[in-house]
Amino acid sequence: MGAVGLPSEVATHDNLYNLGLAEAQRGNFRGAIENYNQAIAANSSFANAYLARGISRIQLGDQTGALQDSKQAEQLYAAQGNAAGTEASTQFSSGIEAMQAAAAQGQRGARGNFMNVLAAAASLLVRFALP
Repeated sequence: MGAVGLPSEVATHDNLYNLGLAEAQRGNFRGAIENYNQAIAANSSFANAYLARGISRIQLGDQTGALQDSKQAEQLYAAQGNAAGTEASTQFSSGIEAMQAAAAQGQRGARGNFMNVLAAAASLLVRFALP
C-alpha cells in the first residue's frame, strides 16, 4: 500500500496533489499539506504541489513556510518554462513579503483580509490556470 492507504499505482503525485486540493477546499489545511508533502516526495519537481502547500501554510499562519514553498515553486516553474506558474508564484511571494512588511510596521488590522484574498487568488490559479 502506498501513501494515504492507497495502492502505490494509485498514489501518484497527481492523485496526491488532487487529494490535497480536496482537503484544502474542505478547510483541512493540515491534511492538504500531508498530501502535498507526499506528492512532493513522489516528484520533487512538482511545482504545483509546492505552491499549493504554500497556500495551505499561509492559511495556517506559517508565513515563513509559505514563502519558502512559493519561492521553490517559482524556481521550478521558471526552470520548466511555465510562465503562468512563475507569475502566480511570484505574485504570491510578493504578497507574503508585503504582508510581512506591513506586520513589521505594526499594520496588523488588514492582515486577516489580506491573507484570505491572497490565498483565494492563489488557489484559483493553482486549480484553474496552471497546466
